[in-house]
Amino acid sequence: MLGLRIFNAIASSIKLMMSGYPQTSAMRMRDVLETVFLVNLFCTDRSAIERWRKADAKNRRKEFAPIKVRISLDDRDGFTERKREKMYHLFSELAGHPSMEGFEMLRPLGMDARNGPFLDSTALEAVTSELGRLAMQVGEHFVAFFSDEWSNAQATRQAFARTKLSWAKEFYAKP
Repeated sequence: MLGLRIFNAIASSIKLMMSGYPQTSAMRMRDVLETVFLVNLFCTDRSAIERWRKADAKNRRKEFAPIKVRISLDDRDGFTERKREKMYHLFSELAGHPSMEGFEMLRPLGMDARNGPFLDSTALEAVTSELGRLAMQVGEHFVAFFSDEWSNAQATRQAFARTKLSWAKEFYAKP
């Protein structure tokens, strides 16, 4: 179900972006980021899946609130820079909450803020690149749940690895 949620959020983010709504697209991406963090936690703590599924709203917030998940992942991975938190807050500032920084996403390059859709190459490139980075994270964490007993599991993992490498070379290798 989390995979379906992420797929739908990515699809709607792309549709919003291509329709001229980069800020609303980025808002959907924050949801993807939050959800992929939860899936990442489930990759190494499979018992958390059942606790999350069976928790009432109060206990789910207590153990699985976005900040709790980010801290748990950073502690697990030995990350002290809190980059997950910084990325989450960036999406929050730009798209999730009203802010002066977020209002910049309502301005086509060099113009005043616009009501309604607009296409701007800078915004399009920024939103597309972040969406691509998120999609790679999604794939990296979901393949962990592909059982080796599934006939196509290994082939799917390998195809994803090739595609991810090809995409990363194309995207990150540009000067």
